[in-house]
Amino acid sequence: MTDYNSVINQLVIISQMTEDEIEKYENCINSSIEYVFSTLVSEECCNDSRVINLCAVNAFMKIALIKEADSDGISSFSAGDVSFSRDTSSLDRIKLLYELARDECKDMVVDNGFSFKVV
Repeated sequence: MTDYNSVINQLVIISQMTEDEIEKYENCINSSIEYVFSTLVSEECCNDSRVINLCAVNAFMKIALIKEADSDGISSFSAGDVSFSRDTSSLDRIKLLYELARDECKDMVVDNGFSFKVV
């Protein structure tokens, strides 16, 4: 299994959150580690730096979605001369980061997607 502390260290780097903040999301992190581990071609690569990064980015994406769901949902507001809008592109950047991390691991990860095969 991928080392939990290594994933936490990488998650601190990419999320800019403290370890105390990240501690609240322990279940998300464990879920991401277990998911990525279940897709690996071989256990030998479970602590490869690319796999650790994939686990961290996967967890970061879950955390960002949780934080977004906890927000009030207002993306823009204006009253007279005062206006407020929230930048929602951060989730798009996290998804791109996930795609890059997944692409880096393509030779170590099995694609469990559905496909038709010749019989």
